[in-house]
Amino acid sequence: AYLCLSITLALEQVAHICVSPKYYFQHKELRVDFFIILVCILSDLIVWLWLSPLLLDAWRSGGEFYGHSDTLKICVLLLRLVHLLLLFRLVRAVKAQLKPGSEISHAIEIVDVLRTDMPNVSIHSVQVVKNSSAELRLYEGRRKEIAELRGTASEKTLFFCGPRSTTPEDILSSEHGLDTNFAMAGPLGFALYGAERPAYSDCCFAFADPGGNRYLRQLLVFQAVVGEAEDVGYAQSFARSRPDAGFDSVCAGPWTPAQYMPEQLGLECRDVSSMVYALYEAKGQALLTAVVTYENPDAQEEIDALQRAGARDWHEFYESRPKELNTQQAMELRKFEAAIDCGVAASISDSIQRCKAAMVPEEHMDAVMIAKKEESESAGISLAYILSDEFLQLAREATGKSDPTFIDMKGPFFKSLDGRRIGQTRVCPRDLREGCAYIDTLPKQYRHRATHFMSWVWRYRLSTIRDALSRWAEANDADPSEIFLFVCFFCNNQWRILVEGSGQGSDNLEDVFAARLKQIGKVVAVMDSWHAPVYLQRIWTIFEQYMAISLGIHMEFTLPTEPSTTLIEQVEQGKEGIAAVIHEVSQVDAKSARATYEQDERKVKDLIERTIGFDLVNEQVKRSITAWVAQEFKARIDALVHQSQT
Repeated sequence: AYLCLSITLALEQVAHICVSPKYYFQHKELRVDFFIILVCILSDLIVWLWLSPLLLDAWRSGGEFYGHSDTLKICVLLLRLVHLLLLFRLVRAVKAQLKPGSEISHAIEIVDVLRTDMPNVSIHSVQVVKNSSAELRLYEGRRKEIAELRGTASEKTLFFCGPRSTTPEDILSSEHGLDTNFAMAGPLGFALYGAERPAYSDCCFAFADPGGNRYLRQLLVFQAVVGEAEDVGYAQSFARSRPDAGFDSVCAGPWTPAQYMPEQLGLECRDVSSMVYALYEAKGQALLTAVVTYENPDAQEEIDALQRAGARDWHEFYESRPKELNTQQAMELRKFEAAIDCGVAASISDSIQRCKAAMVPEEHMDAVMIAKKEESESAGISLAYILSDEFLQLAREATGKSDPTFIDMKGPFFKSLDGRRIGQTRVCPRDLREGCAYIDTLPKQYRHRATHFMSWVWRYRLSTIRDALSRWAEANDADPSEIFLFVCFFCNNQWRILVEGSGQGSDNLEDVFAARLKQIGKVVAVMDSWHAPVYLQRIWTIFEQYMAISLGIHMEFTLPTEPSTTLIEQVEQGKEGIAAVIHEVSQVDAKSARATYEQDERKVKDLIERTIGFDLVNEQVKRSITAWVAQEFKARIDALVHQSQT
């Protein structure tokens, strides 16, 4: 058993030596490991082949062997105690599990990854990074936090992809290790980037040798708690600032760096595509483990060609290209914009490749994607479409009901396998993934920058919305084709929210909602009734009322015909009727209001509770609705006065 243990450990070390003999014997700790295991094997062989047979003969001959059986036993015991030296190895192994990045033999695994991915690579050195206790505590704290939240905390060994102004010395000397100081603006927004494959980092993100050897390169290796990674495939989102709700990082690809273009220098393109991870809160989520110095013969031809072109690396070559678009580039960029509007994945992918072949500067492509994203996110749906027979017929056919609610439409429009599944195969201009918002499927005459934000409830029937909005447009003498409403059902990407469950819209709630309200500037609140309205039972509509009031946003109310008529009838009853209406519409209780998703409800209520409190929200919303009733009363009096005069 002892011998088998020693041989097993020896085989582990032999495997390490086979990966990189030069690196293995450079390190004192690994040489000590090797020496201890050899001593253990030797002691086991002595016991097994010589001392054990002697002791056995002594026992068979009556317990004595030339009078030295006790001496033999002591020798066996001492040789067995040699295995205590393995505790040195065991302690280091346990320490490596408790303190990621501290185990030197992990570097052997890194060397193995490099050699597997780049077979011809020559490893000159691997500098293992000894992280500070503060960095380790921060990393462990983040890992535990994600594990408690998700049930597990996935980790990845990644190869650093950072800004060209950074050097390995900058990161190694940083007091806080890898954090957002070493992030960069990339295809997934401003984040700390890492690639699964070293070849990806080698082609565009490797550092030049400080000693001046132009073929010698350095790669930074780090360990990251990626947790639940949001896989966005080939999508790019330059305006992204965090993962969607329920995720801890973002991954995409396999990608090839945009700056890598050997075909422009007449060279063959290497396979460097890799999954890329973006960490938006790098502090505590990433831990530098090693700096690898190496030569890659496969890249030497590229290095020579770049030098002849007057560039040190692909980044410099990319930046040195003409920035003004020529006729071909301008045409390809227009086609790229049209492909995004078309929403067909194959067309978009083909257009991206054509833009790269035409050497369209990346910033121009970025500008198109950002503009299309912003255009989609700020769009409102035409009131003319909501009131159209086209939408009415679609809703009835999809639900099988003559007057469905929007909750009835949710399933057949987005979730049911046998439903319409509107926008399922169309690429979303916000993230370039299949599955777009309803509004992105409509002709351009039905979508435009939102003129009004609509505050409402999904439980409303379609007739309630159509009647109330029609009355509102008529009262304001507004042309429905010129009114564009931000209606969450149509304007939010329900494929991300309902189908993928990537968020219910309550992340960064106050800032996002306030920015949207300020951008639109007007709110129309659709009340279903003045008597026990559903509108006042939902936390979202109460929150919308509160935010609009706080921001000083102009707000209008509207009712369908029937409740509007009964409201006027109550007002005409005088003091008692008005009091009855005010009593009904002032039944606001934010604390007991509900939301469809518990996560939304909890976040909205937490926000209210830690800012101004439920009582003040209730009071402000009551005051707003009471003011509306007073306006209705005044409008009725004015109408009666006008009627008597005519």
